[in-house]
Amino acid sequence: MNLRLLLAFFAAAAVLISAPFAADRHAARASTLQACGEDNIPLPSTDARRVGGDVVGVTALGTWGTSACVLRDRLSFAVKRSRDRFSRGGVIRSIRGNPATKIVNVVLKPGSVLVYSWRWRNWCGAGGHFTLQARWSGLAYIAPSQTVKPPTCTSKHSSSTLSKKRPSITTCSAAAYRVTTDLGQPFLTRLIDLVLLTLRKRHLPCLLRHLHISFAVQGQSNGNWMTLSQIEGNPGKRTVGTMLTQSGGFDVFWAWFNWCGGGNRFRAFAKVGTRTVAGPTWTQGATCQDPQAPSTLTPSYGHL
Repeated sequence: MNLRLLLAFFAAAAVLISAPFAADRHAARASTLQACGEDNIPLPSTDARRVGGDVVGVTALGTWGTSACVLRDRLSFAVKRSRDRFSRGGVIRSIRGNPATKIVNVVLKPGSVLVYSWRWRNWCGAGGHFTLQARWSGLAYIAPSQTVKPPTCTSKHSSSTLSKKRPSITTCSAAAYRVTTDLGQPFLTRLIDLVLLTLRKRHLPCLLRHLHISFAVQGQSNGNWMTLSQIEGNPGKRTVGTMLTQSGGFDVFWAWFNWCGGGNRFRAFAKVGTRTVAGPTWTQGATCQDPQAPSTLTPSYGHL
């Protein structure tokens, strides 16, 4: 056996020996992580559109939490009449492969996005408007697409089919979406602040992965805007991932609590990737609840 073959043999043996240990390390790490919930994963987004004579649907599950988590869930992807877009029923059984299902077991880090896609072909049934709906069983998330017309009937003697395809969706360019920020509105004892990402008109859906967002509450003093260092957690930082579609924007929330520091000119200031944006000026900060307690800025997830 020559030297090259001998080295190749030992390299292959090393891979075979180390693989079980790597799998064990991955399993051990996953067992120590929390299960993914609404503090880790926002509502998914789904899009459907005609591509040639077919309808292609894509659904994405993003992240907005501050730590990694384990997702063990079942994804169902179904073609339905538009009237059933938010229903658990209404699956059109005459379409072969409908609904499609996928079992997901994965560790998600902040900024990750899971993307899946299916193609619907050859509809020769009654016309009308349809939707492609993604449903996550464990998370209890239902995400329908916008309504679409059915695919072209290419053969009345063949079944209509729903089949998995490789996602063909691009990363969002900076020019593809708009960024706005605001101090928002009072909610109970907190002021819910936000950064909103919105896909611009005429742009196709696109992905944002590992997008770094910094959000700050600022106050004006002597004509200058300054980040209020008296607020614990200010500025707040998140790493998010999502798919932007024309169906709606993606909100990232913070909660500002207990401001007793005075002043009457406040604004939100955000840095998203390399872009910076300032919100409108407000005369009211978060409600003062306890002058002895600190003011805080913490991530918020759209629930109590």
